[in-house]
Amino acid sequence: MADSKKKIIDVFPDQSLEVDRRIIYLVLFGIFCGLFIVVLANISVNTAAGMRAYVAGEGFWAKAQKSATLNLSNYIQTEDSAYFNQFRDNIQVNLQDRVAREELSKEDYDYQKAFEAFLGGNNKPDDIPYMIRVYRYYSYLEPVKKVISHWEEGDRLIEDLISFADLIHVEIQDGNLSEEKKSEYLQVLTSKDEEFTLVEAAFSNSIGELARIVQFVLRWSAIVLGVLLLSVGGVFSFRFKRSAKEWMESLKSSQERFMNVINNSPDVLYESRLDDMSYEYVSPSLVDLLGYQPEELAKGGKDFLMDITHPDDIHRLLDEYDMLYEATESGTRSHLEYRVKNASGEYIWLSSLKTLIIDDEGVSKIIGNVREITDQKEQEAQLIRSLEEKEILIKEVHHRVKNNLAIINSMIELQKAKAGNDSMDVLSASQSVINSISKVHEKLYKTTDLDRVEMRAYLTELVEELKEAFRTRQKSIDFELHISELYMKTRPAVSTGLILNELITNAIKYAFSDNKGGTIQINLLTEGDKVRLSVINDGDPIDEEEISNNNDSLGMTMISVLVDRLKGELEILGGDQTEFRITFDISHVIDED
Repeated sequence: MADSKKKIIDVFPDQSLEVDRRIIYLVLFGIFCGLFIVVLANISVNTAAGMRAYVAGEGFWAKAQKSATLNLSNYIQTEDSAYFNQFRDNIQVNLQDRVAREELSKEDYDYQKAFEAFLGGNNKPDDIPYMIRVYRYYSYLEPVKKVISHWEEGDRLIEDLISFADLIHVEIQDGNLSEEKKSEYLQVLTSKDEEFTLVEAAFSNSIGELARIVQFVLRWSAIVLGVLLLSVGGVFSFRFKRSAKEWMESLKSSQERFMNVINNSPDVLYESRLDDMSYEYVSPSLVDLLGYQPEELAKGGKDFLMDITHPDDIHRLLDEYDMLYEATESGTRSHLEYRVKNASGEYIWLSSLKTLIIDDEGVSKIIGNVREITDQKEQEAQLIRSLEEKEILIKEVHHRVKNNLAIINSMIELQKAKAGNDSMDVLSASQSVINSISKVHEKLYKTTDLDRVEMRAYLTELVEELKEAFRTRQKSIDFELHISELYMKTRPAVSTGLILNELITNAIKYAFSDNKGGTIQINLLTEGDKVRLSVINDGDPIDEEEISNNNDSLGMTMISVLVDRLKGELEILGGDQTEFRITFDISHVIDED
């Protein structure tokens, strides 16, 4: 262990003994100054953007106030309530800005609430983060406090204007607004508008003064740091020139160590030209990997590579080279796994990673590395075989479950022959539930996707079987299906089928009395991140008392349990049509817990 450690130290000597520490300190200082300038520039840009946003926001604020004042003036003169409604719409811009200011003044403020309030004030979404930053970071500064005080004064005037408008509205509604009062109120409104103008001007002036202060501070900070950087650059250039010789010697030593690492790497590293696939360098590891000398591959080039490549993989290898040949960006990479024949005549699997390099003269080269992955490929093949065996077993399980349910169904059919009418209905209902579950397992063992059910085919077949089962009731009932393309996990698919089975059965039995016909509509639709399942019939209307009584029945109890399993909500809607509507999140039926 001691000898190994000594060898590592000899190969990679302490670089600090070869590099002038003073140059390192200067470089670090220069980096620090550069980073500081970047941060300073970022602060400058963000602050300037915030100032610009507040100037624009003041324009929106003033425009909304002027529009509100104009509409209120028109309302006083015409007594048309449409102008009062427009006044309230306009003033919302000013009120939303106030909400944003009050929220940002809190110590533990809600960013989203402030953002939405600024958005309600007609501010651009891209500007709002800068506005929030300026308020939160600089509100302790006197110039900013001055701006905020003007803002608060403007909000106070807005409150007065709203109170004034409400007073006018009440008098107009009561019919008490005389021409004399109209004239008086218009004069008051003009006076208030002049107050707004003064506050808006003061706000704009304060913003301008703040912008000039920020610009002055940031400009001189940048100048001072720039001078420092120039000084550092001069000293660094002098030190670098004096130390260039030592650095070149260090670089040569590093290059030797680098080549030592490449030549002793277990992976084969190489460099080749792309145009003729000739090899300019091949690492000695080729001998250990394939048993060939690097000179053989370098001399044979493309012909040698094609001769040892498995015939079934040659076209893929050539396609890879064609792709790299058509690429125009240096750094384009490709990865390929293929088989080659080693010196012993055996084919082994290789993993090849190629990177396209385009030099200054426009010559395209490939830098690549190759390693053996024969064992990995054998393990992958074993895993695939194991997975296929498991899929067969799972399909067999679903098939057996389906067959067992069919046996149970047949046994119930035998019992129905001896049962009375009441028992017959109960047994038929049980058969419907069993068929609903059986259909899911039938779908699963007939598809390659072993844990998802395609709902359109499943529910269509389920409805067809229910129509056939109740055909003897001599009711002319039409069915309409509207089903989105949706794949559900097994458990929610079963729950959906059972709910649909119960709702359709109840509709056929109870909604169409005296053998009259009608229509049952079944919907399973995706709406954004929601799924809506509904069964609608145009049979006998269901009243509230009947809904209340049915809630305690076994069928409704089962439906409620299944809806809870889907984490959904059940609604029962009456009227000319009766609708049972279940809504649930699509995420609950795609990914099971």
